[in-house]
Amino acid sequence: MQIKDINNGVAVEVSDIDITTIDKSTAQELYDILKQRLIVVLKNQKQCPGSYTKTIWEMSHTINNW
Repeated sequence: MQIKDINNGVAVEVSDIDITTIDKSTAQELYDILKQRLIVVLKNQKQCPGSYTKTIWEMSHTINNW
């Protein structure tokens, strides 16, 4: 997983990650980045709503308010 600032630090871009096979430690790392930076862009992901929902669940164990 590679992380870089975009738009003068307004957001963070995360690349080299496949959210269809995300593990708990990576999900926690993403969640920590999200809490700190608020805007996280996941590059080059398949557009499957189920994968995003699973990633959100793995990150926070809730789907509410996302």
